[in-house]
Amino acid sequence: MDFQSVNNRLEDFKQILIKNNYSEASIKKFLSAFEFAKFW
Repeated sequence: MDFQSVNNRLEDFKQILIKNNYSEASIKKFLSAFEFAKFW
């Protein structure tokens, strides 16, 4: 999967989280975990 589609999927996911009223902090935590996982 190329980086662009990963990015698009992340955006979609972020929108879902926001719609479900997840806090910005938990989104950031998830994203940093995802960033970390991407390198393994």
